[in-house]
Amino acid sequence: MAKCNENVLLRSISGRLGNVVVQRNGVVRTKPKPAKRKPSQKQEEHHHRFVLAREYAREVVADPGRSEPYKAILVRLKRKRKLNIGVYQLAIRDYMNPPVVFGALLDHDGGDSRYTVVVETNDIYGIARVEVTFSAPGGQRRETGEAEVMLYGLTYRYVIRDISLVLPGTKCSIRAFGIPGSAMEKDFVCSGQPVVDLKLLP
Repeated sequence: MAKCNENVLLRSISGRLGNVVVQRNGVVRTKPKPAKRKPSQKQEEHHHRFVLAREYAREVVADPGRSEPYKAILVRLKRKRKLNIGVYQLAIRDYMNPPVVFGALLDHDGGDSRYTVVVETNDIYGIARVEVTFSAPGGQRRETGEAEVMLYGLTYRYVIRDISLVLPGTKCSIRAFGIPGSAMEKDFVCSGQPVVDLKLLP
């Protein structure tokens, strides 16, 4: 593979000529051959997600209201490190990388017998919402609600309405949704007698 950043002839050229491909960064290479091996199910799913991500990115670029938040994120990111990407590429990254749920803890206010779930998340692109679901052992009773944001858009709080659900073995599912709608889910279980904590399920 040859690379030339100072070549005047290649500086503004990109594309394919016969069996030769000239990339925007000055790389000259032969046209890649299509893979003969059949893609696995995971590869096909990833490819399908990437197609959807590109469609999402095109919609974002075409809508000034939706692209503005990404422009603000780019400004912050480029202050920290050099990035040669725009709103389109950033929107694709956002779609392909759902938010991360770091953990959750159960906070008990003995004064009014309230139980609160505090969720810690991280997502540089922004989190649309966080949903919390409690399912009692056996799955016969459950409660679902949306957590409220607390600190810098990274910590969320959910007050449990039915405290009778807080039993050893009760499952707590937390789903964090990104702006494109992609989500990450983590499951915890109430532990201790009386219940004092949430432990991450394997």
